[in-house]
Amino acid sequence: MSDTVTLYGGINNGWDQLTDANKGKTVELGASIIPNKALTINVTGYSGKESAVAPGTPGGGAQDTRNLLNVVATYTINNRMSAGGEILYVNQDRPAGAAKYNGLAATSLTTSTGSGVSRRVRRCSTTRTTSTSSPITRRPIQMSSTTR
Repeated sequence: MSDTVTLYGGINNGWDQLTDANKGKTVELGASIIPNKALTINVTGYSGKESAVAPGTPGGGAQDTRNLLNVVATYTINNRMSAGGEILYVNQDRPAGAAKYNGLAATSLTTSTGSGVSRRVRRCSTTRTTSTSSPITRRPIQMSSTTR
């Protein structure tokens, strides 16, 4: 579209499988937005039907509707430091119930000549609901640090 905004899209066979388990397609839409030299924002969405069972299962199994929205922002502070954040939302409507996955992440990167340190903090929330149970929610916090 321009130097500031790039749009992309696609139609995919399968969601998370090497061999597609059904004939349904997944639609992929996204945008990369660079409002200034220091800030980059990427927004990606996926939506499609997928089989709830492994490929080759007799009868093909029930179909799930899966949706994903992911927003990632990176800000370059200077030529040695950057910071970023990510928001992830996934829902899956299953015949036996629904599942939702939410995540937040914060990232910082510091580099020097030939080496760097990366720190990442994530918070994830998972909720699963079936037709016979109440919602189950898990909220782990994960921290990691990498040196290269």
